[in-house]
Amino acid sequence: MIYTEYKPHTLLAPYIECYWQADADRPPFREVESLIPDGTVELMFNFGDDYHEVTGRRQARVKGSHIIGIRKRALQISQSNNLRHSISVVI
Repeated sequence: MIYTEYKPHTLLAPYIECYWQADADRPPFREVESLIPDGTVELMFNFGDDYHEVTGRRQARVKGSHIIGIRKRALQISQSNNLRHSISVVI
């Protein structure tokens, strides 16, 4: 996977922490990944395959672009499909 993080323009810096982009042409090393709560909101633009949010034994498909709100606990996701062209704005 290729992960790249960008800082916003100085005029946007008070409102945007960073932008990031991820591209991969094959599934990740781990089937389920934990995303640690970080106190941010993200505008996620996913131009690749859907992924799944895992809660216990249940999986919910997450399609396309969406907003990820402030999390109070770790989020488990399954990216068994290819991750391509995901871009996020971290607020």
